[in-house]
Amino acid sequence: MWMDSLKILKPISEMKEVDGVIIHWLYPLVDQYGNEKDGEVMVFNIERETLDKINWDNFLTDNFPKVVNDYFEHPAFKK
Repeated sequence: MWMDSLKILKPISEMKEVDGVIIHWLYPLVDQYGNEKDGEVMVFNIERETLDKINWDNFLTDNFPKVVNDYFEHPAFKK
């Protein structure tokens, strides 16, 4: 998901009229009863100031949680 986020954000960062971006990643989740439905597994907000700081050609995607302005990751992804 972080690699896909990079592919999305790099060209958007060149659009100076964009003040910020919020990305919601959905993925099938299974509840305790075995029912599956798409749920938010990652959400983050990145503001213009942060977009401008990133060198997209050398950026390590593992740093997304550290540099974005707000970050949520579903607990299932932390296992």
